[in-house]
Amino acid sequence: MILKNVLGVFLIGVGILLSLPGVPGQGVLTILLGLIMIDIPGKRPIEARIIKRPTVLAAANNLRARYGKPPLELD
Repeated sequence: MILKNVLGVFLIGVGILLSLPGVPGQGVLTILLGLIMIDIPGKRPIEARIIKRPTVLAAANNLRARYGKPPLELD
């Protein structure tokens, strides 16, 4: 559990670096993956706000389609 949280925090840090202008990569998606891994109270609203971004939702649905899962449906 500790290792999972440490990896989650690491992914959030990498995602923040990737979100900087001029740095290529999926920064917001990496932050979302890090948030999914860590165990903190109140993380669901933050995850929902991130996944509602059109580019993040499209990337998540592309990954889900690749593995034969149905696309995410938002409220």
